[in-house]
This record gives sequence, structure tokens and C-alpha cells, in this order.
Amino acid sequence: MIIEDLIKEESKSVVLNLINKNSDIDQFIKQTIIEKGELDDSDWEKIAYLTAIGDIRRKAKNIYKTKFKAEKIIEENKIDIRNKPDSDLLNYYEDLVSNVSNEDMQEIWARILVKEHMEHGSVTKAMLSALSLLDRKTALAFQKLCMYTFGLTVGDKIERFIPFVLYDDLCSQLIDYAEDDSIRESIVSFSNDMPSQEELIFLDEIGLIKLSDYNDESYVFTRECEEYVYQVGNQVWNEIPVFDEGQNNYFMGTGQAFFTHSGLVLFKALNIQCCPEIANIIRTYHKYGKECW
Repeated sequence: MIIEDLIKEESKSVVLNLINKNSDIDQFIKQTIIEKGELDDSDWEKIAYLTAIGDIRRKAKNIYKTKFKAEKIIEENKIDIRNKPDSDLLNYYEDLVSNVSNEDMQEIWARILVKEHMEHGSVTKAMLSALSLLDRKTALAFQKLCMYTFGLTVGDKIERFIPFVLYDDLCSQLIDYAEDDSIRESIVSFSNDMPSQEELIFLDEIGLIKLSDYNDESYVFTRECEEYVYQVGNQVWNEIPVFDEGQNNYFMGTGQAFFTHSGLVLFKALNIQCCPEIANIIRTYHKYGKECW
């Protein structure tokens, strides 16, 4: 039974007049109490109807504003859309995006929808659930991570994208180690601009990144001594890995975090340009690491 069937015609008329006058629920309640002393069942019916109409209007507005943003991205970038998202996934997406009113957040959700159109099956419900937990502040923190992300390719030819995260103590060690003033300044700027420890932990908890333990680092391992190819924007360079005699393999440190699958999909969807300054910071980190690993 639809909600209109639950409301008397005269109640609907009163509520529609309230809506047309842009009256809110609190105002209606206060005015009714002033006039009648208390609220009766018919008043609560009007309040329920007004609440439902306002909620439906807000959610519909959020859904279609986000879809319009997605269409704009598709048109501006001349994206050839051949795939239609799975209906179950799309319904789940709309349920979540209906509660997103912030324009910046709607832009992120729009890019996710475009990503699923481009690569059917790349977006999962788990990723959408994680994204729904982001507010504007933590979304900005994730976008900063995207700015400080580098590409890495090894012998398997799989291109990895890794957010370059260094905790404060390791950044301090690099600042002391760096021989060039400009690099030291870059490391200081990088350290100051990175998301806070609390923000990083939150992104880890909701499943967008995986942090290393505080006194540990993340590594990529290979069995053979193959060059590790790094890329930051247009800058590409090779590094010779370190040999671990105990484990009989080669490795390189990558910082102190990785993207999860959900985080990687979101990174690719946002398509944020990388900060070129991190190339020299990564080189310094590798030089320092090879003396310590």
C-alpha cells in the first residue's frame, strides 16, 4: 500500500500546501501546538507524509545530480560507453548515493559510475560500502594519497600503483639523510601535506588501503634479479633490487601502505594527476633503504 493511501485527502491537501510554501516539519509542529495545544493522529499523519515527501525529494535530487555529473564526464572525455552496470549493483549504488548531498563527494561517486560503465565488474558492493563511509575530510585525505602514488612494474609486467606513505619517524630520518637542500625541503613539504595518522588509520579500517605496522615497511618481492621500473607522471627510472640471502629473493621497499582492491579501483576512477616532486623523494628513500634493509 503506497503512502498516499494512508493519508486522508484533506490531510494531503494541507501537507501539499505546506510543501508549496516551503514550510518545514518543525514549523508545522510548533504552529499546530500553538493552535491546538497538542498533536492528534491526523497531525502525525501529516507529519509522516511531509517527512516522506521531503526524504524522497532529497534522495531523488542526490541520485540524479550525481548521474548528471557522470554523464558530463562521459561527454567531456568522449568516453565510449558500451557496458551497462549490473542492475543489482546499480540499485545498491543509488541507495548509497541518495544520501550524498555534498557536491565534491557527488563528483567522486559520479567517477565511480563512469568507471563501472567503462570496465564492467570493476566496482564492487564492498568498494561502494567503503566509499559511503567517507566524508569530505577523509575523501580529501584519500585524494592526497592518489597525488602521491607511483607506478611500479617488475618481471611479471603487471603495473602496480602504490600510494607512497611514510610515517613521521621515517620522514625525519630521510630529512636528516638527504644531501640536497631542495630534496630536504620536498620531504618536509611532503610530510606536512600527507594525511594525518588518524586519517590513514581510518582509510585502513574501511578497507581502502593497507598500512604497515608503525615500525615496518611494505615490500615487493621477486625470485629473480630483475629491474624494478618506477614511474611518476612522465618520469621513469629503474632500480636494482636488494638481495635477501635468508629468504633467497630480491625485494624493494615501497613505503608503508598499499591500496586494497577497492582502493585501487577508486584511485583509477578518480584519475588524479600525480605530484612530480615525489620522484626524487622515492629515489632518496631507496638510496637510504639500500643502506638499511
